[in-house]
Amino acid sequence: MVYAPIGVAVALSESYIIVAVLLGLAVNKEKFDVHQKLGLVVAVLSAIVLAGITG
Repeated sequence: MVYAPIGVAVALSESYIIVAVLLGLAVNKEKFDVHQKLGLVVAVLSAIVLAGITG
């Protein structure tokens, strides 16, 4: 944590969750409700914004 800003660490940890959800959709053919899909979109956009700000 000394060398990396906290924003980068948060973006990486959030991206891990996004990858897990996308794999669940692609591999397991899971069905999500509207609020879950909205949460996925917000998480993806947040990860992109955090990566852009800290980059």
